[in-house]
Amino acid sequence: MQSFARLWLAVAVALLLVAVATPVAPASGPSVTLSVHVGPPTTVVQVSGAGFGSGEIVDILFDATQVGEATTDGSGAFAAVSVTVPASATPGTHAVTATGRTSGLSVQASFLVRTNWSMLGFGPQRRSENPYENVLGPSNVSGLHVAWSLATTRVVRASPAVAAGIVYIPCGRALCALNAGTRSLQWSYPAGSTQASPAAANGTVYAACGSALCALNGSTGALRWSYTTGGTIYSSPVVGAGVVYLVSDQLYALNASTGALLWSYANDWPSSSPAVANGVVYAFCAAGICALNASSGALLWSAPFHPEPAGPIGSTIPAVANGVVYLTSAINGKDALLALNASSGALVWSYQIGHRFDSSPAVANGLVYAGTEDGRIWAIKTFTGQLAWTSTIGGHVYSTPALANGVLYVGNAYGHAITALDASTGVRLWSYTTGGAIDGSAAIANGVLYIGSDDHNLYAFGL
Repeated sequence: MQSFARLWLAVAVALLLVAVATPVAPASGPSVTLSVHVGPPTTVVQVSGAGFGSGEIVDILFDATQVGEATTDGSGAFAAVSVTVPASATPGTHAVTATGRTSGLSVQASFLVRTNWSMLGFGPQRRSENPYENVLGPSNVSGLHVAWSLATTRVVRASPAVAAGIVYIPCGRALCALNAGTRSLQWSYPAGSTQASPAAANGTVYAACGSALCALNGSTGALRWSYTTGGTIYSSPVVGAGVVYLVSDQLYALNASTGALLWSYANDWPSSSPAVANGVVYAFCAAGICALNASSGALLWSAPFHPEPAGPIGSTIPAVANGVVYLTSAINGKDALLALNASSGALVWSYQIGHRFDSSPAVANGLVYAGTEDGRIWAIKTFTGQLAWTSTIGGHVYSTPALANGVLYVGNAYGHAITALDASTGVRLWSYTTGGAIDGSAAIANGVLYIGSDDHNLYAFGL
């Protein structure tokens, strides 16, 4: 009898130990929460969950790739864990899955991979590179074809802004918002005939409306506010840290939410567009190129380098990367591509040729690119100012090159073509001829190339 009692006692203890060791899931089931649900590849997402077994390890997967793990507390919950969307994640909806290793409980949340080209030059630094593009590349860009085109009533020289699946572009005497996948018109707003490139940020699109800057609801086109300047706006606004910067009769800094004037600075280059980096605004001014405190408008330095008279696109823009400002100007009476120290304005190097640089520069992966009047693209090493390569695309180049995933896209005026070059070598990979000059710059986002032409069309090219 005693042995029988001891046996039952042993069994009871064993069952108790199993109960303690086995995670207990609540009846409601597991849940997972993402801090953000949309973003480009390499987005950092905070993942938290509840309803798993107590004290168990939870694996976090992005599709089939494990991107993190967490350990639950006594209630079966885990606090926010940082995971990174894989750089290879292509545009579209993906699953973030959390699975308990012991309990086997599993739950999913959706994440939309999507990249924006939100303003002329991609971002406030105006480098003209989309670092997230992973669909188009040197191996497949030759397969591009016209996915759709939009006929307008005027030449299309602005660079499109692409944000939240909508393409914004001046179309005739209006700003048009188009579905990026289907070209269907979402809305239009009477903005006048200015061919300034719009900018989009935080659900608002900023566009030139004659002498006023209009801030519109990005989804509906409803006017949120407008600010009237002292002259026609030819420049593309730039948005950064809650402030919109634009050039008209002056350089203006406006509160991005309200349109309230924060400061202004005298400016005599109404066709230039500013760049913003590290709390500094860079823009052409009476003294040449000026660097201003982005918060106060106070002049930090100026350097006596003026841009050439504006070409058909009506916009001259510096680009900023790794503590250097790149611009096209003239030095010692000759046109040149210049590199200036971003903190002091001191000349780092200059590259001169016998022809005029008429495009603004683009910068990526240790090279700075610009086009000239003789129809050539030049790639200069950013650290030394030495030539890496040059390539002839034919026709006067006003178009600022645009980069994405190892491919350089640039238009030309007389050849009427958009051309794709290998960004490392300058080898021609693809081209398409439109019915008119291409003076504006391309936007590349989510595997689609957008470019306007003087044949009155906006083109979207895809695979």
